Amino acid sequence: MMRNLDLDYAVIARPYPFWMRLALLLLAIASIVMLVSYYQSLTAEMNTYQAGITDSQFQEPVAGNDPVVNEAMSHAIKTQHDLSYPWLSLFSSLEAVKQSHKHIDLLNVIPNKAKSELRLEGEAKSFDQITHFLNDLKTDKAFEDAVLINQYLVEPDSLRENNGQPLYTFNLLLKWRIK
Repeated sequence: MMRNLDLDYAVIARPYPFWMRLALLLLAIASIVMLVSYYQSLTAEMNTYQAGITDSQFQEPVAGNDPVVNEAMSHAIKTQHDLSYPWLSLFSSLEAVKQSHKHIDLLNVIPNKAKSELRLEGEAKSFDQITHFLNDLKTDKAFEDAVLINQYLVEPDSLRENNGQPLYTFNLLLKWRIK
């Protein structure tokens, strides 16, 4: 005779006792509360630290026994200071002005953070295009002043270059406002 196969395993599995389930629930709640409070204290500490950082607080590290560590710390502090500069907003402002002047080709942008200056090198098909670009840079709120340093006419090497028309190559000096 064959016995019927019983596949109902739910009857065999018994849940944990109520007191154990309640203890696990309380332990989970206590863990979540501790994690949230730890996260909030870390966030508050980080905000306090970030609010206290200014350019005047970047100092050379205290001299220690190991010159390699001192040099590495000095380099790390200088790099952090350089990277914390608002380059993105500066170049976004320059790109916004450049978008309205499609005929201007910027060939080189050289920032000088110490003097809050940008040196721009570019090309245009006419001197009027350069002056319009210069005036728009002067009126932009991100920049203080824009000065044309020099410009010169470059004759094409062949008739295929720029339809045989000369190009004006120019250099600008642009001062920006630090936000």
